[in-house]
Amino acid sequence: MSEINEQLIFNLNIRCSSGLENFFVSESNELAVNTVKNWKDWPANKLLLIGPPGSGKSHLAEFWVEQIGADKISIGDIGDHDVVRLGEKRGLLIDNIDELGTYCSYKKEKVEEKLFYLLNSMAQTSCYFMMTSSTAMSTWGLKLPDVISRLKTMAVVELLPPDDKLLIAVLLKQFDDRQIKVTHEFVSFVAKRINRSFDSIREFVNLIDQLSLTRKRNITIPIASELMKDLEKKGTITLESNTSDLFPKRSNFIG
Repeated sequence: MSEINEQLIFNLNIRCSSGLENFFVSESNELAVNTVKNWKDWPANKLLLIGPPGSGKSHLAEFWVEQIGADKISIGDIGDHDVVRLGEKRGLLIDNIDELGTYCSYKKEKVEEKLFYLLNSMAQTSCYFMMTSSTAMSTWGLKLPDVISRLKTMAVVELLPPDDKLLIAVLLKQFDDRQIKVTHEFVSFVAKRINRSFDSIREFVNLIDQLSLTRKRNITIPIASELMKDLEKKGTITLESNTSDLFPKRSNFIG
């Protein structure tokens, strides 16, 4: 991990893209942000956006939906739609397509068939198509070879694990959302040692929040150190995600 110091925390610049005022841009997500912004350049008008929970992929997808005037459906509801008409839309988003991996064999087969017809209909139109997923396509349990071959031709962009700036931005945003006051020294200590994943950050801040409410006292660096050790022992816990904006509002943290 590169060196993280208090100067970085003090000088954390606000880097926002037009229309993404609540999204913090760093080197780890800049490629994905620019790819979504430049949707007119997508090969074959299609894109698969991959990123873990909390990485901001749903936020980026909603930005794209607003920019292009796209429709949005869930993969589980695709059977309720006329896929020919869907393929004639200006744009279409299927969020969290990796939910396919949780379906029973019968339901998955029916959904894959509809997805196949949708992709075929889009081949004859100018519809722009985005899908989001937390995992790679190989984990979805797809069975139909024709669907797999067509999806493999889609452009793919990934939201990478947070770099120093994004990690700090997410920490500050999470603390700020919970009105938890922390020092620059505290943030620097945590940022240097926490597992570099959005799940770990969210789980750690949730534990800090619970402790601050139950103990009614300030959370110290030694306490944070013990919490991170416990998290490391039991592994990262996947929590329900509501993908918050990755932008550090001007926190009330003390220095």
